[in-house]
Amino acid sequence: MEWKIKNTPDTKFVLASITKYITALGITQLIERKKISANSRLNEFFPDYPKGDKVTVHMLLTHTAGLSLDFDDLYMNATNITRDSAIAILKRKPYLFEPGTSCKYSNIGYFLLSQIIEKVSGVSYEDYLRKNIFEKAGMTNSGISNNDSIVLKKAGIYYRNGTGYALNPYINWNLNIGLDGMYSTIDDLYKLDRAMYRTSILSEESKKKVHTSYNKAYPDGGFIDSYGYGIFIDPYYNHGHHLLTHSGGFVGTMTTFDRYPDDNIFIAVLSNNESELHMSKLWLGGNSI
Repeated sequence: MEWKIKNTPDTKFVLASITKYITALGITQLIERKKISANSRLNEFFPDYPKGDKVTVHMLLTHTAGLSLDFDDLYMNATNITRDSAIAILKRKPYLFEPGTSCKYSNIGYFLLSQIIEKVSGVSYEDYLRKNIFEKAGMTNSGISNNDSIVLKKAGIYYRNGTGYALNPYINWNLNIGLDGMYSTIDDLYKLDRAMYRTSILSEESKKKVHTSYNKAYPDGGFIDSYGYGIFIDPYYNHGHHLLTHSGGFVGTMTTFDRYPDDNIFIAVLSNNESELHMSKLWLGGNSI
């Protein structure tokens, strides 16, 4: 905004919670390759995590582990806290319910999934995604945010402040990972959509696991009860069309990722200034959107 630079189709945007879908794809690859199981327990990766013997990878993926929503202000105010230190703090947070007895959206669960990817693969979360997802889909303009790198054509982030805008506050991207932190372009997300019609990233069997609703036992009006692995399956606003979707929002970033596989339609909306498009307001019919 300072230089009045317009966004273009190759502008890189932070994706917020759309990142969860890519994290889930990475975990499901490891399940497919028998490196871990959906029933693997949290204490296999974090031996002294409270109730770690009751929390499964499946529960982390589906928001049924009982973990709290967020880190509170850890990645907003702590500039030098490490991931290990953050995990030590997270271990002290109380569970919202007994693992596997309800569902509640949890960013913490997806942060832990990113760390499981690192522990199992032996490489960084970013390197794993680049080799196993980005390269396979041809996503050459995608990556993971950090606090140091200069990324060509990456949008700044602004949030509404009264009648105007303010610069995005500090975010510790070292912690805001797995749940958020990925950046991409409209074209790269379209490439991911196209790749998910093929088997370069996951087998047909594994894709079915990702795109299955698991939380119907915990009805909440068609939202979290429609969650699969990192994706909502036919939530209440799908207009009768098969919809695989995730949106994201965090301090100025607003994003939407909508796949209509039966209609061969893909819609993505990326914003760096809290602009918002409710996909529920779109109408799908005939040859019009």
